[in-house]
This record gives sequence, C-alpha cells and structure tokens, in this order.
Amino acid sequence: IKEVAVKGTPIPTNTPRPVVADCYVLTLNHTGEGENPTASPTNSDDCPLNQYREGASITLSAVPEMGWEVNSWTDTDAADSNIVTMPANDHTAFVNYTQICYTLSLSNSTGGSPISADPNNSTDCSPGEYHANEIIALTADPDENWEVSSWEGTDDPTSTEETSIVTMPFEDHEVTVIYSEICYTLVLSHTGQGSDPVAAPANSPGCPVGYLAGAEIQVGGTNPADGWEFDSWTGTDGGTNMVTMPGSDHEVIANYIQEAPPPTPVPVCSVNVRLFSTGDYKATWEITNTGDEPLRMSQLRVDFPDRSNEYGDLLSLLLQSKKEIK
Repeated sequence: IKEVAVKGTPIPTNTPRPVVADCYVLTLNHTGEGENPTASPTNSDDCPLNQYREGASITLSAVPEMGWEVNSWTDTDAADSNIVTMPANDHTAFVNYTQICYTLSLSNSTGGSPISADPNNSTDCSPGEYHANEIIALTADPDENWEVSSWEGTDDPTSTEETSIVTMPFEDHEVTVIYSEICYTLVLSHTGQGSDPVAAPANSPGCPVGYLAGAEIQVGGTNPADGWEFDSWTGTDGGTNMVTMPGSDHEVIANYIQEAPPPTPVPVCSVNVRLFSTGDYKATWEITNTGDEPLRMSQLRVDFPDRSNEYGDLLSLLLQSKKEIK
C-alpha cells in the first residue's frame, strides 16, 4: 500500500513512520451495548493523538446505549475506576456495559389477590426487575363475585380481562389492577297473559343496572289481563315475593292462569206430571215441559212427597232417558 502525501506527492513505501520517543498508544474498547469510551486528554504533549507518556493520568468517559449502564472497567487503575495511569508500553482499556434492571411494582385494589407476573424477572435481574422492552404477562385474581374493572400501566389500560401484558419501559414502572363487585342481571318475565313484574329496589348501589350477590329484592306489580289471575312465582325465595340475588344472572317469573269459567246455568222450567195406573205396579207417565227451552230428562228433578217409594224405581228409569221434553 502506497502512502500519499496531502499534495499528492508519493512517499516511498519503505520509508518508516515517524516514532516519537516515549509515546505509547492507548486503545479503548467495550463489551455490551454502547460506544467505546473517550479519553481526556486525547494525548500527552508532543505525542500524536491517543498516545501518552508513561505516568500520564487519563480519564475515560463511557457512552452506553439506552437501557444499558456501566458495570465495570477493565485494565484501568481499578475495576470501579475510569482512570488509567499510562504504563511504559502500549495499553488497552475496556468499559463493560450491562443492561439496566428496572423495577416493576404490582399493586391491586380490594376485592382480589395480588397480580402474578410471568416471567418473574429478566435474565441477570432480581425478582420483580426487568430489562427494557421485556414483555411480561400479568394475571389478576378477583375474589368470588368480583371482577376486573380496569388496569393501570399496562399496554391496554382499557381491558377488563383477568390477563394483560406490559412492555417494560426504560424506567421503573408500576401496574395496578382495579377490582369491582359484579352487577348481576335480574330478568323479570311472566307466563300466561299479564304484565311483567317489577322489582324494588331497581338496582343495587354502585350498579347502573343489576344487583350485587346477596341483595334482597322484593318483586310485585303483577297485573293480569282480563280473564286471567295471578297464580304463583318462579325463581323467588320459597315462592314468596322476595328474592335473594345469587352470584349469577337470575330470572323471576310471574305465572298467570285463566280464571275459572262461571257454572253453566240450569234451564228454569216447570213440568206437569200425571200418572196413569193400570194394575199392580204398572204405570205410564205423561210429562209436559211448560218452559221455553227444551229439557232433557237427565236434567229433570221431580219430587213426590207422597208415594215416592212406590214409584221411585219407575222415576229413576225415566230420568236416565236422553229424550228432550218439548
């Protein structure tokens, strides 16, 4: 390789580079993510750039990437020192970068257990600490009849699911889960013909609609249609008009039945009866309907104050007839 002077004048390749007596080269390097350190001063007096005389004191400055920090130094005056005292020879010094472990704080409101995180920590971090951009799965654990109302500090703070995720930022961070009691739906319906019942109170405190588990509710307001009447409750406490709200959606039914029809009126009429007798226990009957409507014999009632025993059998046979008396 030929060396070229600034003005383009060739320099013979066999010409040795100038050497300054007692100036030694300091090489700077790094491990991890970041830049090589910089030195101050950049050289000793009368020495080229990055060259120093024996005993020169050089201060090194590190430039880590975001999310990284200085962990230690190698071949400086000490592992925790950024000072190099130049030896009487060329020398190399290192800065060692390591990822920062940020703290993730997890908290919760009343109504459930603490949040669990997976993983529990990043590699080389203590429990509850993570590197930036680590994705952490979070799980909430609400008590019975409670649910997740909201998350704070997660990637999706609008979620109401029991699971969520957080991407660790470049700083300490906090995630909170808010629990709330579940508002269960009470459905009011009916069978037969009539209105749905109504409930009092209309809802539990804190519930826009619905009720908390264990709420005591009175149902009523039944209004049967014409020809119908209220019969019974389904879904109440023992068939009463009280409901203890369970830990689930629930239905109460008002049962209507048709009113019993009025009894069929018996035709009003009178009957003339005349008996003709021709010998022992031989008789014929002459019966005349004096009413306005036809009358079946089975509807006829005849009282004989006298001689009822004598003619009772004959009368019974006659009343079994299906003939109409005109």
